Amino acid sequence: MKNVKIARKSMQVTILALSATLVMGLAACNVAPNGNQATVAQTATTVTATTVPANEQPAVAAEHTTELTASTILDSLSDADKTLTLVGYGAAGALSDEDLTVVDMLNYAIQDEYLAHGEYAKIIAEFGSANPYANIIRSEETHIDYLSEVFNDYGMNVPTDDSASHLVVPSSLLEAAQTGVQAEIDNIAMYEEFLGHALPLDVMDVFSALKTASESHLAAFEKQVNKLS
Repeated sequence: MKNVKIARKSMQVTILALSATLVMGLAACNVAPNGNQATVAQTATTVTATTVPANEQPAVAAEHTTELTASTILDSLSDADKTLTLVGYGAAGALSDEDLTVVDMLNYAIQDEYLAHGEYAKIIAEFGSANPYANIIRSEETHIDYLSEVFNDYGMNVPTDDSASHLVVPSSLLEAAQTGVQAEIDNIAMYEEFLGHALPLDVMDVFSALKTASESHLAAFEKQVNKLS
């Protein structure tokens, strides 16, 4: 049953690439999403699987991948990879950590997604529900949901969102867009660092999908900076 679950997760995470493409399209058209803004869940939600062509999925070197076909649970990790040894918060912490474990990576990842969601929520509260923030904040909620699912699969508690003390409210929409650019650059660099390590297959798939989504977010914010400069 666990193998089936891993296969399903691998297919599910590909929806993020399409979601990111939709964000860019809506941002370009300045179209806001319908309905009320969703609340970030502390537990995983079910996402309909969508297949993305293989040539649109990020490539990860095979030698860096550890495929656990028997079971993908916390007990399958080495004692070292179970150890939580954080040296900072979010992407900044991850990029300065010289002794990353799998559990470290998962914690840094969800911290950084919490941070991005909180930052974009502050921007929307200050300047209104404008694109690309209104679209991208919904993607951040999906990112958090996927990471929460991994924590649940490994029998670990989902970390609480304590990003509030790390948020900085921009003084203008231009500064907000510039903040978004830097946040996504750091987020992408974090996932690139993670993907250079040996990872369980399901963790690798989630990190790859989130990196791809952040690359699309970066393009949307760069377009906003050019528009406002």
